[in-house]
This record gives sequence, C-alpha cells and structure tokens, in this order.
Amino acid sequence: MAGRNKFARLTVLVLLLTSFWSTAAAAMQIGFVDYEFLFSAHPEYPLKNQEYQQAVLEYNSEFEQKMEQAADENEISELYAYYSSLVAQFEEDLRIYILNSLNQHIAKVAQEQQIDVVLVNTMVIYGGVDLTKSVVEEMYRAYGISVPSYIRQHFE
Repeated sequence: MAGRNKFARLTVLVLLLTSFWSTAAAAMQIGFVDYEFLFSAHPEYPLKNQEYQQAVLEYNSEFEQKMEQAADENEISELYAYYSSLVAQFEEDLRIYILNSLNQHIAKVAQEQQIDVVLVNTMVIYGGVDLTKSVVEEMYRAYGISVPSYIRQHFE
C-alpha cells in the first residue's frame, strides 16, 4: 500500500510538472533576427571596417620592411606568423566590439517587446517575431542618427 501511495504521489508530481512546463512553453514569446544583416548594418561598421583596412595596410607595410631584412626563410615564416596574428587579433577585437553592441540592442528590443528568447533567423523554420527592423531602428536611435536609405530598402 505504501508503494502505491508513493507511486501515486510521484505520478501526480510528474503530471503537475509536465503541465507547468507545457504552459510556460506555450506562453513563451520567441523572436528572431538576421544577425549577419545586423552586423553589416551596425552604425559603426563602416568606421570599424575602415580601421581594419588601415591596420592591415600598416601591418603589411611593416611586414614587407622586416622581410627585406630577414636572414632566412625561417625568419620570414616567423614574421609572417607574427603579423598574421596581429591582423587576426585586430579583426577579432573589432568583431567582438560590434557583436557586444548588437547583443545589447537586441536585448533592449526584446525586453521592450516582451520577447523571452531571440534566435538567429537561420534557426527558425516557422513562427516567431522578426525583430531585425526594430533592432536596426534602435541602433540608429541610440547613435542619434537616422537609418540610411540603403538599409531601409532592405525592409521594403
């Protein structure tokens, strides 16, 4: 009898938990964004891309100067690895800067629209709320500038 009582309690508990989770999941609001588009539409993207291009030119110039003074192939390989790592680190730092900014704007829009989960659009097959346009508008509003026409055209 005690075994049946424990089993009955466990069954009721499982049913209650299942009911709770399905209700919570049903009430969850899901949004999605075109992350690649947002990255390239970021207000600072042109400036950061220009900084990156300038850094690459400077690193290439330094590399070529030092390569001319290199004693052997081994030294050239070491120089190449060194300057490649500098370029990669510079690129990574700029990418992280923009991604952090994007994530802040996405979080703000999601909170304003009461979205619980935001996914990348490539993960969504059906349903959800597209937050991409709202995030673009929020980014530009935060910078105090209007959305450029070439970006607005993406949404027409």
